[in-house]
Amino acid sequence: MNKFRSLVGSNKSSSPSSTTSRSSQDLDASKTLPDQMNTLSVSPAPKQGSPLKQNNPFDDKDQDKYGTPLSHQSSVYSNPDSDNTTPSSFQVSQSSTTNSKGHVLTATAGTGTESDLFVMRLQAWKHIIKNFSAYCTALGENASNQAKAYNKLESTLIVNQTDSQYFLSAFDNGIINLVGSITKSNRTMASRCSDLVVFMNNDIIPKLQALRKEIKTEVKTYTSRMTPIISRINKYQKEVDEEVQKLSKSVDLIYKQQSKTDPWIHDMAIRKALKKRCIADDTFYAEVQEQRKHLGSFDSSLAERFSKIVSLFIENLINNRLPNDIFTQELVTTLQTFPTNTEWESFEEKYASALNSPMGRLEHNVPEDYEYPFKGSSSTNIIKEGNIEREKGLIKSFTSAYIVITESGFLHSFSKKEDVVDADSDISLYISKATIEEGQKSTFTIKIPSGYPGKGTHNFRCKDAVALQEWLSVIRSKVETIVVPEK
Repeated sequence: MNKFRSLVGSNKSSSPSSTTSRSSQDLDASKTLPDQMNTLSVSPAPKQGSPLKQNNPFDDKDQDKYGTPLSHQSSVYSNPDSDNTTPSSFQVSQSSTTNSKGHVLTATAGTGTESDLFVMRLQAWKHIIKNFSAYCTALGENASNQAKAYNKLESTLIVNQTDSQYFLSAFDNGIINLVGSITKSNRTMASRCSDLVVFMNNDIIPKLQALRKEIKTEVKTYTSRMTPIISRINKYQKEVDEEVQKLSKSVDLIYKQQSKTDPWIHDMAIRKALKKRCIADDTFYAEVQEQRKHLGSFDSSLAERFSKIVSLFIENLINNRLPNDIFTQELVTTLQTFPTNTEWESFEEKYASALNSPMGRLEHNVPEDYEYPFKGSSSTNIIKEGNIEREKGLIKSFTSAYIVITESGFLHSFSKKEDVVDADSDISLYISKATIEEGQKSTFTIKIPSGYPGKGTHNFRCKDAVALQEWLSVIRSKVETIVVPEK
């Protein structure tokens, strides 16, 4: 119990001092607050003239419940690091290769450039054959030098007449005969060296040079077939990029009430360009697979012919220079069972993803698989379309027209419905700034003020009063929705 009391007493005695200590620490901390506040960094003011990103008023899906804009998914069309040839919805192969400079590259097929898998494969073949050809050339030159050396050495074996008189003749089994045998062996070695030179220059090297020439031709042919296809893809992609920029700009201008063109027009142009792009992509995919099949056959043929050249080379070594070499004998056995198609099969397996989906393309490509800013945006929607009559011509008369009214407040007039897909209208009116007047006999007039698309007076006629009210209701709703009320 006393021990317990002593503990309590010690705690009580320590409390004031600890409280005082904490208070002094708090006081010290409070003294430092002004200093800390003075050291807070202030964000620099935005540079004058820097553009501010506007919210898109048309897309609820781009905003949260408080109206805060949500970030758009990145698109291949606005990505500066993109090659502008791959739709963002596709996954490009992640397998890689290393070029001659040691740079690691993403494995791609079908580009027709130096980084193309097929081109790199053919170039690798060419390098191997070139190196073996250089080896054979050097070996032939070395053999030629040896033959000359052997012929020169023969003179050192000649026994002069003065010395030979003291020995048996060359026809007897004696010393002179032994020296003569060495001379014959020397001539045999010189002859074999000369034969090797002829064999290399007339047989092996020409065959290797022929293979190199074929490879160069294949590279040239392959590149010439792929280059125009890639050019078409890039051409259509450029059209898409330009229209995407116009679409983004037109949406911003609609929001600022400074509209010049309808976002729907640019969205339709994008879709049209994407259709052409998809046709080019389908052609690209089909051509890559056709070239893959052709180059696979050529590769197997190349492997077969190269192995035969190596076999000839080894047989010559065995017969003339290395008759009992165990490693050379093993190589002969290997060549007898050499599989000419295994190398290509391994190549296809290693780079399967890049070859099966070259540059991210599929066998059948559709515009819906491509993403771009404001795709599916309400600003590009059609809210009403149909046939009515529009007054036009030098002699004013009502003529049948197909009318499209969009969410962005534009009215477009086409000669017929089939023309809508090209979005090439006869006339486009920015009706959000228009004055609407209802006339007699189911007619109405749209007046566009100066400074806006379609300025002037435009007369329309509906088939009956019911249709008239339907069209006027939609047109007036856009005027009321988009025009900012005056203060």
